[in-house]
Amino acid sequence: MAKLFADDKTFVDKPTLKPEQQVLEAFAQIGGRNASTKALRDFIADNFGEEGSELKEVELEELDTNPSFLEKVTDPLVRAFGHTVNSYWKTLIREQDLSTLCDGCVSSMLKLKYHFVVPGGRFREIYYWDTFFTLEGMLRSGLHNLAESNIRDLLLLVQNYGFVPNGARLYYLDRSQPPLLTLMVKLYYEFTGDADFVREALPLLQREYRYWMDRHSVEIPCPSNGNSSLLLNRYIVDTDQPRPEAYSDDYELAHNVSSTDATVRAAVYADMATGAESGWDFSTRWVRDINAPEERILQTIRTRQVVPVELNAILYQIELALSEFGDITGLGTPEDYRGSAARRRQNMEAVFLDSETGLFFDYLLDERRRSSTFTAAS
Repeated sequence: MAKLFADDKTFVDKPTLKPEQQVLEAFAQIGGRNASTKALRDFIADNFGEEGSELKEVELEELDTNPSFLEKVTDPLVRAFGHTVNSYWKTLIREQDLSTLCDGCVSSMLKLKYHFVVPGGRFREIYYWDTFFTLEGMLRSGLHNLAESNIRDLLLLVQNYGFVPNGARLYYLDRSQPPLLTLMVKLYYEFTGDADFVREALPLLQREYRYWMDRHSVEIPCPSNGNSSLLLNRYIVDTDQPRPEAYSDDYELAHNVSSTDATVRAAVYADMATGAESGWDFSTRWVRDINAPEERILQTIRTRQVVPVELNAILYQIELALSEFGDITGLGTPEDYRGSAARRRQNMEAVFLDSETGLFFDYLLDERRRSSTFTAAS
């Protein structure tokens, strides 16, 4: 493996400088997979542009340099810190400018229409669950238009793909992240009272909910009655390849687990991608042996075998929010979502709740038992 960049994400974020077919032909001419390191470096320099060159910074006109919530902060040092953090909004807003691409040139960017906030650094695109937390900041900073733009971009992804990918890149289309879009709309409504926006968003929120129920549901034997099962949800990604943005890391990890068994390696790839879908990438929650040496602990990853507490807590809140949105708009069947929420709560208490401690623990499918690992999700 050539590993031309310290960060695998660098290459997969580069747009082409020439039409895709020409780039493929140029790759074949240097020997394809058998090309020398120098030939690969020259090939990339000739055929790919700078990562992030399809984006441009956006001037923020609505920023209040003295937001009202900071007036309540009495400590001058903390207040000054708050003003500094508030000023960072101006540096984190982007919009796509695909006009920089030639005819036939391609990029790993998924097309968006509106302004969005990026995490910064190597993360040049909008990310799913990150946006929930930045949205809280936007709304408290009075950036209602920017908050709406971010939500609209995520809704557009649901419209185009049926779900919100991990981030707005082609290589994220095999996985999502904690499904917080419905709760973003709820938060936006609480700040703005914009029922028309809720009405517009509701069909897409319902579509995303169906995606999570269709693709991420799992039946668990009822603890009190082994002849019946309880429906809950887990993170699960169907892939047998390394994550493109972390290709060399996943490849090396999987080959350290097994250099001969492709099925074993495929399981590692799927569990690593599933760990990324969870947003907890990576946690001891997802490994079989939490006492393994640090350099080997990820070799025991089994994320798909874990039914996580907080995903089901999020879906419970989504079901309640969808029922509330139905009441607000008069659309859909809010009573059905209330019923789903009630059943989920019962199932969560039956499967996750430890009566002695009063804490909630993940469920391990491969061991048919509740985990004993205490985490922040408990």
